[in-house]
Amino acid sequence: AAIRQDGFGATKTGAMLAEPWRRGTFERPTMIAPGEAGSLSRFIVEYALDRGIGSSSLRALRYVVNSYERFLKRPPTLADLDRMSINGWLAWQLSRELDPETVRNRRTAMLGIWKHACECEYLDAAPVRIRKIKVPAKVTTCWDLETELRKLLQLTQELQGMMKKDERVARSDFWQSWIYVDLGTGYRLGDLMRLGFSNIAQDGTTTIVQHKTGEVAVGRIEPAGMALIDRLRLPGRELVFGDLMNPTNAQRYFRKLVRQAGLKGSTKWIRRTGATWSEVQNPGSAQHYLGHKTPGLAWRSYLDFRFLRDRKPDPPRLG
Repeated sequence: AAIRQDGFGATKTGAMLAEPWRRGTFERPTMIAPGEAGSLSRFIVEYALDRGIGSSSLRALRYVVNSYERFLKRPPTLADLDRMSINGWLAWQLSRELDPETVRNRRTAMLGIWKHACECEYLDAAPVRIRKIKVPAKVTTCWDLETELRKLLQLTQELQGMMKKDERVARSDFWQSWIYVDLGTGYRLGDLMRLGFSNIAQDGTTTIVQHKTGEVAVGRIEPAGMALIDRLRLPGRELVFGDLMNPTNAQRYFRKLVRQAGLKGSTKWIRRTGATWSEVQNPGSAQHYLGHKTPGLAWRSYLDFRFLRDRKPDPPRLG
């Protein structure tokens, strides 16, 4: 990757972008004085530092700034942050038929940058009357627990061979365990990869601190899943899944299994299925199952209304 000079010394692109301040070598920028129009691409590094934003989120902010730069046809500065300019940028993105949800997320990110610039006294005018982006509701689909997910589980039972990174572990045991653990806990992919045997109690209760929210999340693995976990619990192994496959390969191989089962979906569909069935059995429990801090997020993005009794229409009957 190329080396970029952003005014703070050399910083590598990609995953190492945030390393300077993690190593304690980051120098706070001095070229932007209160009221002075500084480079927006430089300011987001300061913004990330002040907010404790990691390298992946900083890359996402760079995509936002790059989009704004394409709209302006020049590198943006803090002085460009005004109502007409940002509203024009939002309209330009929609005119290019970008997904409204993507545009809304970029709007949120840009407003966060703008507000922080005001807090730092680089700008005087806070964002007001910025166009809101309407995002149509999406129909969320999950697997039927009794038919589709069991079909996928049966496929994993028939897998042959051993895991490449540890030939003591059977592929069948790995993927069966994955389904049982993900369904029982609702953990995100990153948390699944960090899950250790020490996080699992003998009764199947799992306890971790979520990477995304920093909150404690508790799950429960059923006995059949615990029997499979015991097969993975071998001398020298501390992680249940993370030392056997990286997240990218796990997603790729799981999609392959899904296609072989004649289904569609990804690893996220297990979370959707678990959340939907939790809500069916115990209304209001999906948010806790998913580990969400935002109320209503489960209803908007994770629950399949086909399986929820209170969302099924009950038309009047003549007979």
